[in-house]
Amino acid sequence: MNLTDRSRLHRLPKRGSHDQAVVHDILDAGLPAPVGFQVDGQPFVIPTLYGRDGESLYLHGSAPAACWMN
Repeated sequence: MNLTDRSRLHRLPKRGSHDQAVVHDILDAGLPAPVGFQVDGQPFVIPTLYGRDGESLYLHGSAPAACWMN
């Protein structure tokens, strides 16, 4: 990972890790992966499923969950 000020752990850094093996273990555990973002100050969270293939992460969300974009 390329660490920058934006990707650096700020809140409770002792509880997080940038270690690749740790990150892969967390992803491979299959925990839920809601994706949050904002558009024009409005927050949105879309429930997603994901899969990892090596260093690639694939997200899958429901089309009706994204209908606000239409």
